[in-house]
Amino acid sequence: MEGGVDAKPFGADPTQQAAVEARRELVADIARYFGVPTRIINAPTGDTETYATSESSNMDLVRYTLQNYIGAIEDAITDLLPGGRHVRMDTWRLVTPNLAALGQYLQFALGGKAWMGVDEAREKVGLPPQEDSMELNPPPPTPVIAAPAAGDGNAQ
Repeated sequence: MEGGVDAKPFGADPTQQAAVEARRELVADIARYFGVPTRIINAPTGDTETYATSESSNMDLVRYTLQNYIGAIEDAITDLLPGGRHVRMDTWRLVTPNLAALGQYLQFALGGKAWMGVDEAREKVGLPPQEDSMELNPPPPTPVIAAPAAGDGNAQ
C-alpha cells in the first residue's frame, strides 16, 4: 500500500485457535483416562455437568485431593497406637448432601432392609442418641369405667 499504510492482520488466527482446541482436547482426554472430571483440571470440553452439585464437587475434592493425605495421616497415627488400634478419619461432613437428599438417604438406610440403626443415623447428622421413647411419649392413660353404684336408679 502507498503512503506508509501497512496491512496488518487482525482477529483470531484460525491456526492458533485449532492448536488451543487440540491442547484442550488432549488434556481432557488424559483426565478421562484417569477418571478425573474435566472441570477439575480446567479443561471443560462439553462434558455434561448438568447434575454436578456441590456434594459431587465436595466428593471430588475428597477423592482426588484429600484422600491421599487422609490415608497417610491415618497410617501414621495407627502405627503409634498400642494394642492393634486403628484410626479412621470420617469425611462424612465434607460430603454431606443437601437436606432433601440426606432425608432420602436416611429413609433408605432405615427402612426395608435397614443397614443403619436410628442412633447411628442420628449420630451421622450430629444429633444425640434417641432417648427412651416411652419417657418422651408416654402412652395415653386408659380410661377407667366405673361400675354403677347401687341405688343410683340403673339397677334392673
